[in-house]
Amino acid sequence: MFSGLRACVRPCRYRPFLSAVFHEYDALLEHYSHKLHYIAPLEARLTTLQQEAGRVREGIGGVVGCGYTSVPSIQLIHARVCQILNVAHKKYAAEKENLETIQDDLLAKASSLQAR
Repeated sequence: MFSGLRACVRPCRYRPFLSAVFHEYDALLEHYSHKLHYIAPLEARLTTLQQEAGRVREGIGGVVGCGYTSVPSIQLIHARVCQILNVAHKKYAAEKENLETIQDDLLAKASSLQAR
């Protein structure tokens, strides 16, 4: 009639297993409770980033730290930077060609001196 009572009197082999499950569950709850503390700041940051993205899309906010606020001004900056880079590239190409000419002249002089 009371077979369950008799089972509890014997040494319980399942207690270590239940203890391990309990400790693992407790550790999991602790882990997720720590993660919950990070959600509120991340949500606030996400909201801020979404607002900034909205301002940029509308042309209100723009390049941070440059003082320019509209998309056309950013396009003008881009065009000016491209012009500066093109001029610098042309100067570099001319200087490279000049140095290659000087190098060829020096190599020719060196080979003529060796031939003597």
